[in-house]
Amino acid sequence: MYLGLGLRLGSGTFAGFNPASIPGLALWLDGTTGLFDATSGGNPVTTDGSSVARWEDRSGNARHATQATANQRPVLKTSIKNGRNIVRFNSTNGLNIPSIVSTDQTPVWIFCVNYFSSAIPYYNFMNLNQFAYFYLDPTAKVGIGRQYATDEVQVNYSINTWSVLGGFSERSGGNTNTKIRINQTETSKTTTTTGGSVYNLVGGFFWIGDAAEILVYNSSLSTEAILLIEKYLNNKWSIF
Repeated sequence: MYLGLGLRLGSGTFAGFNPASIPGLALWLDGTTGLFDATSGGNPVTTDGSSVARWEDRSGNARHATQATANQRPVLKTSIKNGRNIVRFNSTNGLNIPSIVSTDQTPVWIFCVNYFSSAIPYYNFMNLNQFAYFYLDPTAKVGIGRQYATDEVQVNYSINTWSVLGGFSERSGGNTNTKIRINQTETSKTTTTTGGSVYNLVGGFFWIGDAAEILVYNSSLSTEAILLIEKYLNNKWSIF
């Protein structure tokens, strides 16, 4: 399948593909690079088990994920998935990120390669203001929501399993549209509500698990672009 941008969807890897070639890239965190021991930069983190104070944004928007409090930092784990490094969270740590979604009308797509280690209690993997949050609940359902719980869409999820997750949230015409994709299988929901709390972070809220790569787009995406991003992540991390 030809997707434009000089790219074709098919077997094999995407040599030279850059997620920034898809318009709207707002945040790109890659566990294989850009990990540092200070929020301002400092020294690269390369030793297994070392704390991560800064996870650099590769999107070019300088939305670096940071944690100033030493005992709340995640750690680097080396050669965990497909021979590549990842970032591990243990329920008491998390990384703060600058605001990405600033208005109720902004559409947002979140893609991530991660591993949920536990489903008890309720875990938020990522929050973008009140406008999008990715979580795993105590019944082992993964979901994405926007503001209050009635905005959420959930699907069953197998913990202790690596997945390519995709979540979409948009509010338009008074309705909130949410979608979630696990390894290219999609579930969606439309509902109406308002309200919510404001956070901007990766990890935190008791989340336990590993994050390999995270991509956030503050725009709607075509089906072809979604498939291309998922194919890129799957080929890189060998998920499904």
